[in-house]
Amino acid sequence: VSSSCFDSASTYNYSTIANATHNYLWTATGGMINSGQGANTVNVQWNAPGWHQIKVVECDSAMTSCESDSILIFLGTNSSNNANTSVCPGDSIFLSGAWQTNSGNYIDSLISFCGCDSIINTQLIVQQTFSGSTITSICQGDSIFLNSGWQTTAGTYFDSLQTIFGCDSIVQCTLSLNPIYSSTDTVNLLLGDSIFVDGAWQTQAGVYTDNLLTQFGCDSIITTVLNIITSVDKIQSSSIILIRPNPTSGTVMIELNISSNIIAKLTIQDLQGKLILKDNLKSNEKKLFDISSFKNGVYIVRIMYNSKMHYCKLVKN
Repeated sequence: VSSSCFDSASTYNYSTIANATHNYLWTATGGMINSGQGANTVNVQWNAPGWHQIKVVECDSAMTSCESDSILIFLGTNSSNNANTSVCPGDSIFLSGAWQTNSGNYIDSLISFCGCDSIINTQLIVQQTFSGSTITSICQGDSIFLNSGWQTTAGTYFDSLQTIFGCDSIVQCTLSLNPIYSSTDTVNLLLGDSIFVDGAWQTQAGVYTDNLLTQFGCDSIITTVLNIITSVDKIQSSSIILIRPNPTSGTVMIELNISSNIIAKLTIQDLQGKLILKDNLKSNEKKLFDISSFKNGVYIVRIMYNSKMHYCKLVKN
């Protein structure tokens, strides 16, 4: 096999051992014999690059004894190719005879096996690295996968990731913990009243639990200890309800003594449970009520807000 670089303007010489009394018959597959037919040296012009064959048949002068031989010839061409590649910042690649670290066009001139020029034009891009920060939170007792581990405590964590090009991507995460809440309330409920806890209206003494969620989605557990007041005599005055004067024969002032910004429901009923008066009362609001038309006796003042009940006795004389 012979190889060389194709040139449409060039011709090529091929020879075999000379014998003055012999005859030579040449054939060139894919080319044209310009001169030398019959001699031991022939001049050929090839039509195109690629694989070709040249063959010679050598016979004695009487043409009674002949031998043949042939060779395969590959004619290559000069080539030019474009390539794209990239590296991460701080990395390098060998182009144009040196290690390159900057974006740009780099040209390499190589020689193929057949002696032709091979030009490679490489577009090099230095990719970006990325860094960012994020803020997240979890509930106490939960965990989140950060910095190659499950984290349960507040702090700052770093994760080193890779972009689609294999370059570093640093993410800083600030983790905070949202609390879960647990509280216990004691509610004294007058016999015959009801209160909505544990998903239903309750009238029996007992311990009831409500599982709620905070604004951050964390558990908020409220335990209600419910006591039943079986008679008016067992009602103890609540500091939440201020009644003045008490007893009274005409006008009475009722105040909701609580700092929270709420609106409570106020009712006054007699000992038979008949509703005599109802109204709303805001935090720290004082309202006057004329009960001069009420019959003399004992009445029950009830304040209800946020599933809480408070009672006081009011005496009209």
